[in-house]
Amino acid sequence: MKKIFLLTKFRHFNQLKSKKCMLVRMKRKKKKRIRKYISTKNKQYILKNTIKAPENLSMIENMENYMDFLDEIDYYGFKRQDLELDFSEVKNITPDGLLMIIAYLNRYKNRNPQCNINGNSPDNNDCFRIFEESCFYQYAFSNHRPKKDDILLSIRSDMMICPDDAGAVAKFVRNKLGINDLIFTKAIYTVIMESMTNVRDHAYKKKKGRGEGYWWLMAMPAKNKNTIRFALVDNGKGIPKTMRKKLISDDVLKKDGELIQATVLENKRSSTKLHYRGRGLPKMKELVTSSKIKNLNIISRKGGYFIDEDKTYDLNDKEYFGTVICWEFFKE
Repeated sequence: MKKIFLLTKFRHFNQLKSKKCMLVRMKRKKKKRIRKYISTKNKQYILKNTIKAPENLSMIENMENYMDFLDEIDYYGFKRQDLELDFSEVKNITPDGLLMIIAYLNRYKNRNPQCNINGNSPDNNDCFRIFEESCFYQYAFSNHRPKKDDILLSIRSDMMICPDDAGAVAKFVRNKLGINDLIFTKAIYTVIMESMTNVRDHAYKKKKGRGEGYWWLMAMPAKNKNTIRFALVDNGKGIPKTMRKKLISDDVLKKDGELIQATVLENKRSSTKLHYRGRGLPKMKELVTSSKIKNLNIISRKGGYFIDEDKTYDLNDKEYFGTVICWEFFKE
């Protein structure tokens, strides 16, 4: 050992240097822990990022405002901040609106496991009843556990194909619309099973990350009581990214809505390249043409396809990272 390391001057210098380094580290840790507070008489509340939900909580009926609302959730998810959702002014809810919020909150929580998500309930009595009976709070990371009712089909979620859930939906339709013939509800069972199969085979990566691989399903009677609305949502890669491209122009020149249309109208578009796959969406179109279901709408990535009118559309520079399938079943 060199003699210089044994001198008292060097030891004193080394101690001061280590203390200085420790102070710098402590300051960095304190900066990370700093949070803003609102002080009241006896309590302190952490300031959170409050996002106000639109009055019409529906992707199909209020696309532009609803996508802005989802983008705000995604924005604070990237910033890794606590979140508070304000549903007080909501006056209309559709199944796709609730399920897409759950999908975004699920992705938000997977990015930030330690962040908190809070919110309130709608002031409108009908909307509050939908929040309660659909078990929305259970999937929105809330401790609130409401009692289930049979007025709505509570939200279902899983990672696998579930014939029992599809059968429960078909039974729910028969009871609500007073249909005894099983042939009419077979269309519902077919659509749900095909949608679940598409999620399992195409939506997610083979090696799923934490919280990935789920789909969410919900059914809700419309106001006219002769129609039941359905929605099935996933958080996967989307149809335009997973479909089989036959030509280079499919990926370069066509928009996402046109790619979804090609998947619906053409067979053999499955990325698995198996002859018996890729028939799910074409089967759904057959049900529309035979008037067994109506208003079948598919949204994925930056576009959508309305099958009833054979019409494609764009999301106006917005993007949904997943797939939404909405349709209606009505009593003939």
